[in-house]
Amino acid sequence: MKTFDFHPPDATLIGNTNYSFQTHGGRVHYFANLDPVYSHLEENAHEQNLYIALLAMNRVPVSDLAKAFKKCERTVYRHFKTLREEGAQAFYETPKPRCCSAVGTDKQADAERGCRKTRLLGSWQVEYISKASA
Repeated sequence: MKTFDFHPPDATLIGNTNYSFQTHGGRVHYFANLDPVYSHLEENAHEQNLYIALLAMNRVPVSDLAKAFKKCERTVYRHFKTLREEGAQAFYETPKPRCCSAVGTDKQADAERGCRKTRLLGSWQVEYISKASA
């Protein structure tokens, strides 16, 4: 059965769907037509990401979600994939730490001195970079 699309005034529409959202008083309210569906504090980004993923699971186009929430389409798809593979609890867990930087202290010191090591025919050669060319 086809329903008419009704949205609250001042609500941001999500594509050509019957979903919309509105920020009011520090909270974000989500609507399906005029019915409120979900609400969270504005600063809770993990809850927004979870709701974006839930909308994507309800076959709302990723491009529409990306435009409405001002996010990259790849980010929206990543949220959808996280929900599908790990479940809703993954949005509330602390993120895993990234690996340490590939630039070690030796490379940092060489960069500060203005030289770099290059490998030439199996042996290391130190090449000094002039400050004028950098």
